[in-house]
Amino acid sequence: MILKYGLIMGAFLSVLAVQSAAAPIGVRSGAHEGFSRLVLDVPPGTDWAVENKDGLARVTVAGHADGFDISNVFDRIDRSRVADVTASTSSFDIQFACECRVTAFEQGARMIVLDVSEASAAVQKDEQIETPSDLSRVAP
Repeated sequence: MILKYGLIMGAFLSVLAVQSAAAPIGVRSGAHEGFSRLVLDVPPGTDWAVENKDGLARVTVAGHADGFDISNVFDRIDRSRVADVTASTSSFDIQFACECRVTAFEQGARMIVLDVSEASAAVQKDEQIETPSDLSRVAP
């Protein structure tokens, strides 16, 4: 009886693990002095990249095909820097409302932080930011 119960619980936990791995990535936001912040909650070891282009930044998550939950992005930020956010299965675009750019870093093992701020004169347009999963952790 105990063995049967253990097998049932094991199967149930396996199904939960598969379901959680196949979920859209949540995107949260926050307003700060001088920048708007978007945060993605990802599994540890996730490979990702950010590409700044004229008027937008594209965030790509390698190996992810389940989209992004962007439904609450504008709950905590206005549209003074981020005009819109659109998503596909493996990437999402941040459309700028200003002469902005995104700087990105990992926070802990499970968060990708994207700060949208006014572009400095030293930043070249169409800059590619490749960010390996072993990036040094940055304190808040």
